[in-house]
Amino acid sequence: MKQIDVSILGRDYSLVCSESEKDNLISAVSYVNDLASQIQEKSKSYTNERVAVMVALQIAGELMGTKISDKSSIIEGVSIGEIREKIDSISLRIESILKK
Repeated sequence: MKQIDVSILGRDYSLVCSESEKDNLISAVSYVNDLASQIQEKSKSYTNERVAVMVALQIAGELMGTKISDKSSIIEGVSIGEIREKIDSISLRIESILKK
């Protein structure tokens, strides 16, 4: 496992992942930070918690709207239930981080 340090909306986080997951995690952090920045730009009065929830909802909406019809897709064989469980897990992590 490898520890990487990232920043989202100016707050630093230390994350742990395998070497094979590192590039994907860094891309995900960049995507989340970009979404969070866009949301925060729209309303400077939003708390970080509200921004995090709105980012989670936007990503969940994007994920739920994704069609799983391409047979060569990397997510072939993954059920919607598994995706929802992953979203729930991510939401719990966000809530845990925001409570710190």
